[in-house]
Amino acid sequence: MNVLDLGFVRAIQTLQERTRCKTIDELIDATLSAWTTVDAMTLNSNFLTLQTCLIEVVRTGGGNNYKIPHMGKKKLAKQGLLPESVECPRDVFNFGHAAIGATDFDAHVDLLAEEVASNMKLARLSSNLEHLCLASYDADEEGVDTSFSWFIIGC
Repeated sequence: MNVLDLGFVRAIQTLQERTRCKTIDELIDATLSAWTTVDAMTLNSNFLTLQTCLIEVVRTGGGNNYKIPHMGKKKLAKQGLLPESVECPRDVFNFGHAAIGATDFDAHVDLLAEEVASNMKLARLSSNLEHLCLASYDADEEGVDTSFSWFIIGC
């Protein structure tokens, strides 16, 4: 789970997009300026939402089939009652603790290693295809007939 998914980037991006940028340096400057301008309450709200979502992930046994909890952050803030962090209920903690204790982490590591190896093979294949596409493009620019290679590699 990532706080960026909960609006952190959107809050900064909205501010950054108010500035018209023509170069990468201007874009970086606008983003840094947006970072210093963004309302602290917005960022705090995102982190509190992240914490409540993490509790729900544990409650569902690691799933994502839950509704994002709403705690009335604006109302709590106006009353001066907004917490700095969200406390995990004891029953959720106990459930998560039991789930971790019952997990075979070696099996998870083995599965992860297999997935990484498979993804590395796909990455090498993708890189090789990209090199073929670029080589075909370069040859085509030099007037070499590459119609057959384009057909085979689908570039």
